[in-house]
Amino acid sequence: MLSSTTVFIVEGDASFRRAIARLMQAARFQVVCTSCIDDLLALDLPETDAVIVADLGTTRHYAETLPHQLHDQATSLPVIYLTNDDTEQTRMEARRAGAAGYFRIPVDEQALVDAIAFAAEGPGARRIS
Repeated sequence: MLSSTTVFIVEGDASFRRAIARLMQAARFQVVCTSCIDDLLALDLPETDAVIVADLGTTRHYAETLPHQLHDQATSLPVIYLTNDDTEQTRMEARRAGAAGYFRIPVDEQALVDAIAFAAEGPGARRIS
């Protein structure tokens, strides 16, 4: 049985996007993939039961404004950022954006699945500090 949680994946690299999508499907999440934030924001996003998993490199210039853009669409979905550029600056950007999680690539698959399940439990209630 599929989970009622939808994972929206925002990743510019097509092969990595497919790999993360397969992982999410194997974890029984519903999956919607986009290659950029503009495509994500063009979707009819739900208010609950969803988590956004976004590559920080793909979304860098949106990272801090994404929560506001989601709020403008009347949703406050939790966002989990992935990055292959783990620096203090990228960690601070994720914190300022109110990230529900932050993972370095390559990502621990089970930890990511667990973080998504945890973030989906409440409407944006899980934030890193």
